[in-house]
Amino acid sequence: MLVMLTTGCVATYQPPLNAENRAKINNLEAVTLVAQEEIDVQFIPSMAGASAGASYGIVGALVGSAIDASINDTRSKEAEIRAKPYRDMLLGYDYRPVLNEAVANQMKGVQWTGDIIVTQDTQVEDFDVKTYQGQARDGIVFINSSYALSPAQDMVFVKAYIAVHERVDNPEGDKKLKNKKMAEWTLQYQSPARNDILNSYTEDDVQVDVRWDREALIQELVRGADHLGYLAKFTLDDGLTQEEYKLKEQTMLVGPAKTEGKGFYLGEYDGNKIYRLGSGALHSVPADEGVAVNFLMAQ
Repeated sequence: MLVMLTTGCVATYQPPLNAENRAKINNLEAVTLVAQEEIDVQFIPSMAGASAGASYGIVGALVGSAIDASINDTRSKEAEIRAKPYRDMLLGYDYRPVLNEAVANQMKGVQWTGDIIVTQDTQVEDFDVKTYQGQARDGIVFINSSYALSPAQDMVFVKAYIAVHERVDNPEGDKKLKNKKMAEWTLQYQSPARNDILNSYTEDDVQVDVRWDREALIQELVRGADHLGYLAKFTLDDGLTQEEYKLKEQTMLVGPAKTEGKGFYLGEYDGNKIYRLGSGALHSVPADEGVAVNFLMAQ
């Protein structure tokens, strides 16, 4: 399992959505979006290109990148095979409205603005930020969510990219989104590891270990949706100063090897610990697990 987190000191995080920025937004629209139709299985990306580039310069990087592409293509196909039994067991279950609704319910509780509306965007194939440029709200936050199983299929991840845009009046009097985002983050829920194997088989030389049944998987996905909504609300409401973040820096465990890294512990929610990384990424992690980051999803 690949985890990538700098050990030692981390840059002290400073919330970008501070009081000054919030004062520019008297009312807010939150748009939730889930473009993904089926569950994915993540895979560990090859880093040979980066290593070759560091050792042998641009030629090494080009060769390494070609190797990476081939390896990652193979790993992506293997991940698709591993995803198949879970996609089959979830036939007839549409997770998108569940995830959208959970995030929307939490977003309605954002504390710094009493005027917020939540839109669940259903035009996932035709989604365009520009669709919302002409709206009258002062600010808009987009929450683009996805979900997957870990490479070993032992954990459920529910993730989101969230971005806040400010609207300003243009010369014609309409409100348009500013090109530059006011703030952006990544969010991730991580389930407890499920170690028992219910069924194991080989397909096209790929080992598939089925660890979840339909009921257990749906239950964990629903929990993940609630946690993701909490993380979205938490990061929008985060009013801690840089000095307060310094006081919350602590050693945390990274991945199943329990490697030590630095981050910011921000409390607990529903049995999970909430950690912020120096990058601003916000994680909900089982209390007895490490933070797992930087997997790729099969495309």
